[in-house]
Amino acid sequence: MKKRIALLLCLSMLFCFAACGKAPVTESGASTESASASGIYAASNVDGGAFAYTTKVAYANAAGEGYACILSECLNAEGMYMSSVQHWPLFRFETAQEMRDFKTAFADTLTFESGYNEVPSFDTYAAEYDDAFFSGNTLLLCYVTASSGSYRFGVADVSVREDTLCVYIRQLNHPQVYTADVQGWFVLVEVRKADIENCKHFDAQTYRSGVLDTIAADYDGDGEQEEITLTIGPTSGLYTIGVKVLDGEKEYSSYFLPEFFVGDSSLIEQSGKVYLQGEEDGSAVSYAVSVEKGRVALTNGDKTMKYWGAEPEYHVSAYSNLTGRQGKEKALSDADNQAVTQLISRQQFGDPYDNLNDVILRDALNEVNIYYDSDAGIVTRGDHAVKLSDADRKTLNGILRKYIRLGTA
Repeated sequence: MKKRIALLLCLSMLFCFAACGKAPVTESGASTESASASGIYAASNVDGGAFAYTTKVAYANAAGEGYACILSECLNAEGMYMSSVQHWPLFRFETAQEMRDFKTAFADTLTFESGYNEVPSFDTYAAEYDDAFFSGNTLLLCYVTASSGSYRFGVADVSVREDTLCVYIRQLNHPQVYTADVQGWFVLVEVRKADIENCKHFDAQTYRSGVLDTIAADYDGDGEQEEITLTIGPTSGLYTIGVKVLDGEKEYSSYFLPEFFVGDSSLIEQSGKVYLQGEEDGSAVSYAVSVEKGRVALTNGDKTMKYWGAEPEYHVSAYSNLTGRQGKEKALSDADNQAVTQLISRQQFGDPYDNLNDVILRDALNEVNIYYDSDAGIVTRGDHAVKLSDADRKTLNGILRKYIRLGTA
């Protein structure tokens, strides 16, 4: 128990940079962050200049079905699809009226007037953001969700690199006992207008987490030592892990969604192989580390640990709601898989449609099914759906016809 608590305290202090910007560095190369009693944080920016910002956190509630609208309206909508980096919806207010318009637009989706335990309401701060404030300042708002109301979030850094501003969000605590209520938070960032006048692109991400374990071993039996690293994944909390294999000049890495507590995981070497060791249901479990098809794989006998955020590996089969029958699966070629992935990833999913599916696109790598109505051009993923444009429908149908016969009959 003491080992777990100590590990969590260490992890809460670790962070490194994410994709849209570098970690803030001083001239000596060390990251800096300081806080005064007033709550104003001063961090050294990537260009060596001082960048002052103030952060506050308020309760927002879970958006539920309204989350799709939040995703479509935020500044970084195009980056919100699943990737190796966790993005958060970000909004920017230049005037008090823009902030009030935001509250009006999401009045039925989010909570502005109420707090949650010690976390105050948005309205607690709203009075501060008047015309006088906006005369020289900009307010950035990140909407962060969590699977428990016990988790707390803050800002690790605000970075400006060339014309891109990125807010880095980190989870501040990792309680062993937590509630099961899905919640949402407003993370507010106040910046000077003059400091971001050249920024054209805005994003919010979760900081990449720190290293859990590293081992050097000849895991593949080629007579050379390879370096294998285990890290906490990019999602908030200890839910995902990253495994990287450095083999000479080649690097392979993947993110996974384990079924055990990540904080107690470690890498071990046994009989010339490297294993990720964890604990499932009170018993020790080991997954062998290997590289398959250019990506890291974790296997325990016939069981393969589920990937997180990996590019889909689509298989396609015909299905009819009229007969309830599913045809034989066929794997898409690499080129067709990439084309389908790009087409689906750029869609904005919303509320589901009543439709008659005749195709199943099964993401065999991430264990996700997508249902498609080739006549109506409706793609359904989980509880969300999108109606394709005529051009996209024709493109997708053209690809699928190589593998199956389309139609509901």
